[in-house]
Amino acid sequence: MLAQLLNGKGADDEAARWHGLAEAAGQPEAVHRAGEAALSSGNADAAFEIWSRAVHAGYAPSAASIGSLLEASGHGEAAESWWAGAAEAGHGEAAERLAEIRLGRGDRDGARRALSRAAADGDRNAQRLLRLLSADEEHLRDRAERGHVLAMWDLFHLAALSGDSDHALARIAAAANAKDPECQLLAARLSLAQGGDANVANAERWLRETAETGRPEAAAQLADLYARQRQSALEQEWRSKAERLARAATKLQAGRAAAEDGSLLAVTQLAVSLLGRDDPEGEQWARLGASRGDVACANTLGARYAQLHDDVQARIWFDHAINISRGH
Repeated sequence: MLAQLLNGKGADDEAARWHGLAEAAGQPEAVHRAGEAALSSGNADAAFEIWSRAVHAGYAPSAASIGSLLEASGHGEAAESWWAGAAEAGHGEAAERLAEIRLGRGDRDGARRALSRAAADGDRNAQRLLRLLSADEEHLRDRAERGHVLAMWDLFHLAALSGDSDHALARIAAAANAKDPECQLLAARLSLAQGGDANVANAERWLRETAETGRPEAAAQLADLYARQRQSALEQEWRSKAERLARAATKLQAGRAAAEDGSLLAVTQLAVSLLGRDDPEGEQWARLGASRGDVACANTLGARYAQLHDDVQARIWFDHAINISRGH
C-alpha cells in the first residue's frame, strides 16, 4: 500500500478510521501522535497519510517520521527528500540522518548544509557534528596518535557518520585501549555486534576493565556475554557483581546528594570512597572537606599525594590535617 500512496492513490477503510482520529486531534502535534498510533497498530499506510497532513500544517517531526518510514520500506530516495524538508525546518534527527547520507556519498559540504539550520536553532548534537565536519582531520589524527582520547572520540564519530563501520570501530577501539570507560563500553558493544573471536576477546577485556571502575552496566554486559557463551559459573559471578555495583552506585548517588546539601560527613565518606578506588572525583570532595576543616579529608589528600610520590603536596596536606586537629 505504501507504494500506492507514493503514487497518489487512496488508503483503505482502516486508514480512514485513523484519519478520523487525526481529524479529531486537531493540532499538528496531536495529529502526529495519531500517526504514531496508526503505525503501532501496523497500519503504515494510514501513518503516512496522517503524517503528511501534519507536515502540510508545518510540523517538521512528521516529515522526519515519514523519512524513517520510507527508508524502512526501501524507498531511500524518497526518504531523503522528506528528511531534507525536516532538516530545513531545524529538526535535529532528520538533519543528522541527511548528513550521514550525504557524507556517505562524499558530499561533506552537503552534510554541513544539512546540519546548519538545526545547529543555528541550538540543537547541541547538530552543533557538535557540524564542528566535527569543519575540523582539521589531520590535526585530529595527530592528537589521537599522541594519546588524546577526545580526538580519538571525534575521529570515531566522523567515521561513523561516514558509514565506515570498520574504521569507526578501529577509532573507538583506540580510545578504549586508552582506558576511557565510556569508550570501552561503546567499543565493547560495537565489537560484540560485529562478532569474531578477536572482537569478542577485546570486548570481554574492555568490559572487565570498565567494571573494575565500578560501572554496573559493564558487569551486566559481561554476564550477558557469558550467558550467550553458556558459561554459567562466570555468568552468575558477573551477574552478582553487577547487582553489588548497582547497589554501590545507588549509595554513591545518595552520598553525592547529601554532600551537595551540605553534609560534611557525606563529603568525607565520598572522598574516602572515591579515592579508595582511584577515582579523580574523590580529590575534589577531599579538597572541599579539608577546606571546611575535616581532618580525615586532609589526611586522605596527604596519603593520595604520598602514593603519587609528590612529597611536597603530601607534606602540605598532612600539615594541614595537624593544624585542623590543633584548632588552627
